[in-house]
Amino acid sequence: MTNLPLSVKQVLQTAQREGVDFLTYLEAMGRRLETGYRGVSPALDRNQQEFARLNYQRMQRNFKTYRPGRKVQQLVEQIKENQLWLVLTEDWCGDSAHSLPVLARLAQLNPLVDLRILHRDRHPDIMDLYLTDGKRSIPKWVVLDSGGRELFRWGPRPEPAAELFRQWRQEGLEKHAISLALQRWYNADKGKSLEREVVQWLERQDQQAA
Repeated sequence: MTNLPLSVKQVLQTAQREGVDFLTYLEAMGRRLETGYRGVSPALDRNQQEFARLNYQRMQRNFKTYRPGRKVQQLVEQIKENQLWLVLTEDWCGDSAHSLPVLARLAQLNPLVDLRILHRDRHPDIMDLYLTDGKRSIPKWVVLDSGGRELFRWGPRPEPAAELFRQWRQEGLEKHAISLALQRWYNADKGKSLEREVVQWLERQDQQAA
């Protein structure tokens, strides 16, 4: 017997019940690192734990240094209805280390925005609702209104980075080289490409509401 797909109501309930905000996620990630991920299911291998350690440092740094631009700040502050910003990720995800702090800072701008983070591998049924080209790519950011209507879907990386990723794959670069190149790109970008994509989405929302 195949499992039926989750309803949007179930997604909302799971996000509210099991999802955590960014600072809670970061604190729990620190505890997981301290214990070497003992008892964590599914288990992380040594490489994944090393990626997680690097990402923990990156997330702390990026959350501290990122400051929203005036345009995106204005648009987020103008959100007038409750929104759930659901992010699916894992500690070892290098893209999340740069995108998640940006989303967390933006969510802080408006009390109507509720950012909730879920672990992809603990919630495969939810992840399978938001695949990218048939894959469970993360981070995946989904915006839902209070009634469960999907307003926006984004991920796993800003379009300029996604284009470079596709190009490097076509050129046959090995996975490790691509990962290093992406990290250099993110360090230079400083969250501004994601910020521009958020601005574009919110401007479309305003136009549709007009």
